[in-house]
Amino acid sequence: MEAHQREYYENLAWANEIAKRGYVVLVPDAFPFASRRVMLQDVPAFMRQGLSDKEPETAENIKAYNDWAGQHEHIMAKSLFSAGTTWPGVFLAEDLKALDILCARKDVDASRIGCGGLSGGGMRTVFMAGLDPRIKCAVCVGFMTTWKDFIINKSFTHTWMTFVPLLPDELDFPEILGLRAPLPALVLNDQNDGLYTLEEMRRADQILGEVYKKAGAMNQYRCSFYPGPH
Repeated sequence: MEAHQREYYENLAWANEIAKRGYVVLVPDAFPFASRRVMLQDVPAFMRQGLSDKEPETAENIKAYNDWAGQHEHIMAKSLFSAGTTWPGVFLAEDLKALDILCARKDVDASRIGCGGLSGGGMRTVFMAGLDPRIKCAVCVGFMTTWKDFIINKSFTHTWMTFVPLLPDELDFPEILGLRAPLPALVLNDQNDGLYTLEEMRRADQILGEVYKKAGAMNQYRCSFYPGPH
C-alpha cells in the first residue's frame, strides 16, 4: 500500500487525511479486492496454478495472486452475466449497502455525504453518485470518457469490471453521473491518461456541461484537466 500511495497519491493516504480533518470516512473493500477477493480455496484446484490462501502476504505472493486474478477476469464476467447481473452492478449493490451503514451512524450527518475515488474508485463514484441522491458531493478522478472511446479506441485498456451490457443504448457514460444534476459534481482528468483519449474526455466534459446547463445548475459542475498519466 505504501508503494501504491507513493505512485498514485503523492505519498498520501487521502482517506486518512480527510479523517484527520474531522470527517467520518468509510472505505469499503470492493468486490473482488482485499477482503472481498476470490479465495483460492473456493476455486477448483486445477485452476489455482499452485497458489494457496495460506501463503504469507509478501509482495511477491501478492503479485502472483494479482497476476492470477487478472488472467481470470473473463470467467468472473461470464459468471456474473449468467447470474443476470454485471460487475458494476455488484459494485453498486455493495457500495449502496456501505452507504446505508455510513448514513445509519449516529456520528454522521446523513444530509452531508460525499463520495470520491480514483480510477476504479472513480467509476464506482459515477454509478453511486449518479443513482443515489444521498451523495451530496461527488468527485470522480481518472475515470471519465464516452462509450465511443471504448468502442473505437480504448476497450482493450480496460478491465471487464467496466462494462454494463445494453446500458449504452440508454445513456452515454458521462450521463450516468449527470443523473445527479443539479447536485454538485467534480471531475478530474489527466491529459496523458493512456486509458482514454483526450478528445473523448473533453467530449464527456461537454456532455456533462450540457446536462448541468439544462438543469440550471452550471455552477454545480466543474471539470479540470491536469498534466500526467493515469
